[in-house]
Amino acid sequence: MAELDVESSAISVKTRNRTLEPITKAGYMDGAADGQASVYQSSFDVGYQQGLHYGIKFGLHDAQNWLKNSNLPIGNQKMRSVNCQICSNSTVPQQNIVNLVNEQKEQNDKYLKDKECQ
Repeated sequence: MAELDVESSAISVKTRNRTLEPITKAGYMDGAADGQASVYQSSFDVGYQQGLHYGIKFGLHDAQNWLKNSNLPIGNQKMRSVNCQICSNSTVPQQNIVNLVNEQKEQNDKYLKDKECQ
């Protein structure tokens, strides 16, 4: 009888190990994937913030150089005539970037149309 118990225990241990092995591997892979995704997301967030900052600075510098070399009247160079939707709208970070681009294009077209009529 004791021999049957030992054999039954050995089979139970093997069955348990065989059952737990794929679960353990799946859990490890899920944890590794989640960790990788969180690292990638935080790196993307930092890179996006830096890219946006330098992109705006570069765009401003480029626009200032263009205005220096343009023949536009001085009145068009005043800061109050700036039509930046990011600067003028405090809810921009919550908006979809596509909506922001469309809104910026509409405002630019309206601004240019108003300038043509003057």
